Amino acid sequence: MTYGTVHTWLTVGVKTHAGRLKLPALKVGGVWRIDPAGVESFLQKLTTSARGEEADPTPPPESATRRRARAQAAMDRLREMGVIA
Repeated sequence: MTYGTVHTWLTVGVKTHAGRLKLPALKVGGVWRIDPAGVESFLQKLTTSARGEEADPTPPPESATRRRARAQAAMDRLREMGVIA
């Protein structure tokens, strides 16, 4: 397995029958940190999907419009609570 393969699994994911599946990881200080349990879970889900069984894909990312609306709603709630002016 090459660095490029792992990087693709992290950033783009793998197309499965049920959607896209990404390798779970955290980016800390510009470096990807991968938990061995996460790799095992990812490979298990990938295998399950390849067999045509039910898989648990990564949900599609939230749209920018939806993200802005949620951020604005949170700001409005903070203003109502008097946390921000």
